[in-house]
Amino acid sequence: MARPSFRLLSGLCLLLALSACADESGDWRAHQRLVVERRPVSLILPMQEDSVIRSEDFSRLQSFVDVFINRGEAPLSVSVTAGEGEEAQAAAQRQASLMNDLLTAMGVDAGALKVRAVPASVSAVAGTARLGYDIYAVRVPQCGDWSDNSSFSPLRNDPSPSFGCAVTRNIGLMVDNPRDLVRPHAMDGRDAARGATIIGKYRAGEETVSKGVVTTGISTVGASQ
Repeated sequence: MARPSFRLLSGLCLLLALSACADESGDWRAHQRLVVERRPVSLILPMQEDSVIRSEDFSRLQSFVDVFINRGEAPLSVSVTAGEGEEAQAAAQRQASLMNDLLTAMGVDAGALKVRAVPASVSAVAGTARLGYDIYAVRVPQCGDWSDNSSFSPLRNDPSPSFGCAVTRNIGLMVDNPRDLVRPHAMDGRDAARGATIIGKYRAGEETVSKGVVTTGISTVGASQ
């Protein structure tokens, strides 16, 4: 029986090595992923007849609204709980209207608001308002798994468990809004007025470079007086 030649064996080894490199199961991105989730956040505040909410709760509401404007997903739902009886229900309707006006004055777009009066229940005490919306949150991978041998393995050619983990984790910790990992922000339009000015100067043979003055200074930190 003829033995396989050296060239044939070399070709088979090369083919196996290339197939190992092309194996997507060893891709570090498969196990170093940023998991982005949509999570609900809520705030419960007691209502007041004259000032909608208590003065000591205003800072809590302002922080809640700021997060919604920067990171929240519409709508911002508000449920004002009414007590029993027509008078209590009418008061809840008035408080819901006042809450709607307050949130609008704090910068919330009217189209992103959903305010209503609801009957009291076990989970919703009468005389309170429950505000809620969704935000995106990111779960980052936990690094530091050195259980696998990090030396070169020509037969497997797999990355180590921690390969790429630090980069992925840092991206997840530094991202301003995890929503950007799902879909990017829309691009802003060009400044048409400025563009028309530059084109007009170019056609007239004038300079198009800004003539603004940039000032620089020398730091005196550590200098002897």
